[in-house]
Amino acid sequence: MDIGPPTTTDNAPAGWVGSDSTVTLMPSDGSGSAVAITQYCTDTTNTCAPLTTGTSVLVSCPTGSTCQTYVRYRSVDNVGNSEAVKSALVRIDKAAAPTGITLTYNGKLRDKVGQRDRARDADGTIDGVFTVALSPGSANRSVTRLELRNTAIPGGIWNTQVDDSWTLGAAAGLDSPLLNAGDDSVNFVVSDGGNFKIFAADYEGRMFGNGVKFTLTVEFGDGTSASDSVRLPFFDFDGDGKSDIGIYRDGTWIIKPSGGGANIVESLGAASDIPVPADYDGDGKTDIAIYRTNGEWEIKRSSDRQVMKVGFGGPAFIPVPGDYDGDGKADIAVYLDGGVWSILRSSDGGNTVVAHGGVGWDAVAADYDGDGKTDIAVHFGGAWSILYSSDSRNPKVPFVLGHGGPAWSPIPADYDGDGRADVAVYHPVGAWSVVQSVNNTNVVYGHGGSTAEPVPADYDGDGKADIAVYFPDGASAGAWSIKRSSDNGITSVAHGGASQDLPLN
Repeated sequence: MDIGPPTTTDNAPAGWVGSDSTVTLMPSDGSGSAVAITQYCTDTTNTCAPLTTGTSVLVSCPTGSTCQTYVRYRSVDNVGNSEAVKSALVRIDKAAAPTGITLTYNGKLRDKVGQRDRARDADGTIDGVFTVALSPGSANRSVTRLELRNTAIPGGIWNTQVDDSWTLGAAAGLDSPLLNAGDDSVNFVVSDGGNFKIFAADYEGRMFGNGVKFTLTVEFGDGTSASDSVRLPFFDFDGDGKSDIGIYRDGTWIIKPSGGGANIVESLGAASDIPVPADYDGDGKTDIAIYRTNGEWEIKRSSDRQVMKVGFGGPAFIPVPGDYDGDGKADIAVYLDGGVWSILRSSDGGNTVVAHGGVGWDAVAADYDGDGKTDIAVHFGGAWSILYSSDSRNPKVPFVLGHGGPAWSPIPADYDGDGRADVAVYHPVGAWSVVQSVNNTNVVYGHGGSTAEPVPADYDGDGKADIAVYFPDGASAGAWSIKRSSDNGITSVAHGGASQDLPLN
């Protein structure tokens, strides 16, 4: 006697696929009376009644669309035993590949993911948070894999695969639940032009230093991918992903945080000291620091509020801190007029000495090649000479170009947002001239004047240095005027204005 119903399985693809799919239904009745009929139906709500006979189901999706279709099925044997209706979800992504993504750093804001493999719980360390936006016109897109790379730190990789990298969380919003599956993988849909958040644990406490470059690659259900990079801003004292306005007044630091709230007021140094703010501990916040002409450095670390004192330099040296070794922390460094650079590497405590420059040449160190390391560079009367850290030749061959002139001041920064510092100069009439590294095009701006000082930085947090000036004296003393790169609007702020005030940017 046959009293048991048949059993039917399917070969529906797991996850998203990029083309139409044929689902094969495979009924079996074991030692019973054999399968008499298999029926199926398709819909998008998983509610239809299986009435069509057959075991091969073609599931299609229009070109340019993203579809999720349920195949519902059952089988009946020769004595009328019928199995319960089963279903399989087929997800097809045939939308056009997006023109690109935009990656924006939001700061260290939440604790949502852990530091160990597949650790999706809060661990007490604030994560770096980014916004990922799809280009408009990309249609709805299914995201199947994410990989974030910190280009400064070897092994600084987070992704959503189950492997030896670090967990990367994804969510629809800042406080929304993670979209990751139990094995940390992702498979979710983003609307046309929509965005989502990603969360990366700061697993060594130095992953999000000022100036560090990150690159994100997004893989989609149809096998295409898109990437974008962003460099974390300098002069970010509160760690929110935007440069802050600040002044140094005879040992008092007065910082106006871009995140809002009361001014940050700190004491370190004296009138004769030189302010040298940078992210020396690599925690994503700029540390207040001073250099004395006797070669003494004092650094108040934002990570533990302790003051570190180091002797490095002397009366004839100029402080030039930067991340020369690419470990995510600013290195103590000095430049001697005449062309001698001396760098105290934070990565291993060693000293690097390089000869580059000459008498009268200004140090203009920055990351011109975008490899995550500060490059040694000098400027004199419109002549630039740069030693790319990515140049493997020994000795390195300098990159030389002419831009500017005797009346122009060098102001290198990443104005085009490609992750590389651009050669740029400022003239006291208020003229800016920037050689964009992204396309080697010279762009000219007008902003400032004879009483203004250039203070470029990423004040709006879009990954591009903004054209900005500070007025130290006169009727406009203490005024900051920032031309936002995000929308070309102007931000005007009053901060400072005393005769001894020095802008920190």
